Amino acid sequence: MTHRRYQSDNLVKGSWRNVEDSYLGASPTSHSDGENWYPLANLIATEVGKGNTKMGAGILAVLSPQKDWDVNIALAFELVATGWTRGQTTANNNKAVRILNGENPDTMLLGSKGKGGAKVSAFYRAILSPTIDWLPVIDRHAIAVYYGKTPSKAEIRKVFDSARAIKRIQSAYIRVAKKYNVPYNVVQSVTWVDHRVAKGLAKSPIGE
Repeated sequence: MTHRRYQSDNLVKGSWRNVEDSYLGASPTSHSDGENWYPLANLIATEVGKGNTKMGAGILAVLSPQKDWDVNIALAFELVATGWTRGQTTANNNKAVRILNGENPDTMLLGSKGKGGAKVSAFYRAILSPTIDWLPVIDRHAIAVYYGKTPSKAEIRKVFDSARAIKRIQSAYIRVAKKYNVPYNVVQSVTWVDHRVAKGLAKSPIGE
């Protein structure tokens, strides 16, 4: 399917139609991989948490910022095995250690604000409960799909610095999901997978 092109040179001109085009134009493989993304992540969370899926999902989520998914997974297993990881910030390590030591990630993560907080919160919930609609996970790739192009670092920062911008982009994914009667994060994960494949970024069926 040929994708329509929309002017989306800045945040204001992003469009839910770009999300729709990406979803409808995604390959059958991207649809399959995207639909299985969070269920597979849920299984990985169970392994990370040694049977405690909530713990594993929390650790994966707090160690996810700025990391590809394969690296994210490796960091989570390293932290569980050693109590620390060399690949994340001290602040994110400390959050993961608190979860490892028994703190409820719901209390720490759900509704979290600040830079990246909305993404981490949504990512945690999507991993923990992949069959339940939650706010879509908005990362740099989801932003790119909404824009209809690869955004600059400045544009990405602009989005992450604005709760209103994140909400607007989440609303675009929700609108498409409701139109096609699929879970919110299926639209996000299918378009995410297809975008990364198109950009040559995909390293595995699921990634960050």
